[in-house]
Amino acid sequence: SGAFAFESPLKDLLDTGNYTLEQLLREDELLQEVKGMHPELIKFLSQVEVCQQLLEFLLDDHYNNNSDEKQKEGNDEDELHAIKYPYMACEVICCEISGILDTIVDHVEGVETSVVRCSEGGTGSVAAEEIDSLASCDGSEMGSEENNGGRRGLLDLFFG
Repeated sequence: SGAFAFESPLKDLLDTGNYTLEQLLREDELLQEVKGMHPELIKFLSQVEVCQQLLEFLLDDHYNNNSDEKQKEGNDEDELHAIKYPYMACEVICCEISGILDTIVDHVEGVETSVVRCSEGGTGSVAAEEIDSLASCDGSEMGSEENNGGRRGLLDLFFG
């Protein structure tokens, strides 16, 4: 892969051809390579199952509910799930790579429910019809202004 100018743990991981989202999210240079549109990373991160996992890391309260207990235990894996993975998942989505956003808007099941859960826990409730209008894009509208507005609105609900 020619995207890397030097040897790195991420390059070594990608060269194996056998990696998980969790392994990628542990790598510090992941965001730089995503922003640089590394083709193999973008292809992997644009898969429906991977986008679903990215959203689950953002929205899963399992690790955040008992954060004091988790900190006392000092378990590295729990810290990864509570802090590192959600942070990196958020940053990957916020890179606004069209393949990833298209997959989230068009194909990830339960995205409407996830957005409602996220918004209710954050800045307030979102009307169901607003969610439907933001997440209801079909393949024929790819690249249209309406679809781009839907993606922008969805990102604003998550992170705005």
